[in-house]
Amino acid sequence: MVHNRTSQFVALILCLSFSSALDSDVSKVAHKCCPTAAFECCYNAINFHVRLSCSEIPQGGKRNEAMRCIQRELHGEKDVNKTSIDHLDCCDAFDNDFTDPNGYCYEACVFALNAPSRSSKDKLQYIKECRRKNNLNGCFNQCRAKQNDLRGKGSPVPHYKTAESDEYHSNVGHL
Repeated sequence: MVHNRTSQFVALILCLSFSSALDSDVSKVAHKCCPTAAFECCYNAINFHVRLSCSEIPQGGKRNEAMRCIQRELHGEKDVNKTSIDHLDCCDAFDNDFTDPNGYCYEACVFALNAPSRSSKDKLQYIKECRRKNNLNGCFNQCRAKQNDLRGKGSPVPHYKTAESDEYHSNVGHL
């Protein structure tokens, strides 16, 4: 009986130590990629894999830089190049889909690309599974491939809209 409790205690200590190490990594990334005033918001976005929408980080360039930094620090440069905030305009593949009048797939796409702590693999899976049969996922992936090709050639890529702009919120149904 004592051996069993000792094993459980050791397992608990190891789990807590591992958790603490993970928190330390999240903290380091938040400090590196986000302004001090946005630390708590940034930390939570990283820790809970949600969109980075801190009011302390201006929308547009600064926020996008923070998202790229977070994704790069957690998953590497290749992951950022595969699927990131830079592909936001590709979510338009799901916009105005008459078979999705509430815009669930568009919302899922925008959410995934604004969640920088998610890996590209997780983002793509989340977008693909926004519905049971996602016929427009191929269009989204073609858009990403085209953008990646243009970036690889050093050609200009169309600018994406800011997902949290007033225009975005007035045109999209909310989940």
